[in-house]
Amino acid sequence: YAWIRAVDLLGRALRCPSRKLPEWEDIQATCRGQIKPHVPLSIAEGSVDETRCQRLLLNGSWRFRLFDSPTSATSDSPERVDFDDSTWDEVRVPSHWQLTGHATPIYT
Repeated sequence: YAWIRAVDLLGRALRCPSRKLPEWEDIQATCRGQIKPHVPLSIAEGSVDETRCQRLLLNGSWRFRLFDSPTSATSDSPERVDFDDSTWDEVRVPSHWQLTGHATPIYT
């Protein structure tokens, strides 16, 4: 029985000398489909002075209010020019509202 098994294995090896592995099993398949490193945000065409007026730095103090749920938010539109946010707290940006005392940080 061992002799027949050996002949069978030899026959299979001769019929398929270079078995091509699927790409996910090929240890030589590294970096295929990989994008070259790049900067996702870059200066637009033209001088720095031209693009400076098109940017808005968001750092600073911002008004903030945390609602229990989206449905409990006020129906007043904060995007209105005459919106009154004087009762809202202030948070520093950049930061995270949980780290400024508005909720308990959740670490998972």
